Amino acid sequence: SGGMIQRLIFERELDNPVPRLVVCAEPWWGLDLHYQAVLVERLRALAKAGATVLVLSSDLHEAIMCCDQLTVIRHGRAVAHQSGPDYDQPLLARAMVHTPEVAS
Repeated sequence: SGGMIQRLIFERELDNPVPRLVVCAEPWWGLDLHYQAVLVERLRALAKAGATVLVLSSDLHEAIMCCDQLTVIRHGRAVAHQSGPDYDQPLLARAMVHTPEVAS
């Protein structure tokens, strides 16, 4: 299945050697809930160990669960930025879909 292939790729790429930079685009697609949680913990552990972890996601809920900082980029511009853990979810959601700039 696609989820199994994705898990194998994550395991291979996150271990050999341990990366200093990780860029994940839509990392939760195709993964079951258990492995999503495993992946979040793995990414957090890498960040704690000093790696830079960049997650590109269109899923606000998943991004909030995983990330210490969120930046909404629309049409090539950063339109909102917040640091967790107390994100203003309605503001971030509006920033994702509205055309006017949203102050952060």
